Amino acid sequence: HLKSKRSRFFMGMLISAINFFPIPYYVFVSVTLASFNIFDFIPSSI
Repeated sequence: HLKSKRSRFFMGMLISAINFFPIPYYVFVSVTLASFNIFDFIPSSI
């Protein structure tokens, strides 16, 4: 019973760690594309 709770805790930690990775990834990709002038940051009025 204790092992089941522990494995559930570590599964939650793993999922939260994976959930964190897309944010720096998209920042890196957008900055890289902007540095090669592939992607432009143009503010537009809504």
